Amino acid sequence: MTAGSVGGVNGTASGNWTAYKLEECRAHSGTFIVPELASGAAGLPKRFLENPEPGQMRLWAWQCVAHGADGILHFRWRTCRSGWEIYWQGVLDHDDRPRRRLRELARESAEFQRVGEKLVGAVREVKIGILIDYVQDDSQETTLGAGPLHFTLSRR
Repeated sequence: MTAGSVGGVNGTASGNWTAYKLEECRAHSGTFIVPELASGAAGLPKRFLENPEPGQMRLWAWQCVAHGADGILHFRWRTCRSGWEIYWQGVLDHDDRPRRRLRELARESAEFQRVGEKLVGAVREVKIGILIDYVQDDSQETTLGAGPLHFTLSRR
């Protein structure tokens, strides 16, 4: 099972939405990976996310692990020089020079190497359940025009 894209800098709403979606993935299979953890500013011409603050990439990675992720892949290694995803920043900028995001990723990697064997495959005790009606969920997002970037748990 994969959790899809994780990231965004919309404060508490983004953190709540991400935690909810991570729990949803864990509920489906018990073990999952996050194939696209944001590493920089992202977006399309009319919908942008800001560059993550220092430490935010690591925060998101640990949030994924705290909610049961067994693997994390940061989206993208290098910022595209052309194509549709040219607006999605990578760990490295266009010039391939190491900067803050690479240092942060190296720190995160070292932390995971120290504790990884203890965390992979760990079983969490589940004390509550949430019934999800996906048709209703999709209907609300379409009707309200909110989309996942503006989702908050208070709407549930």
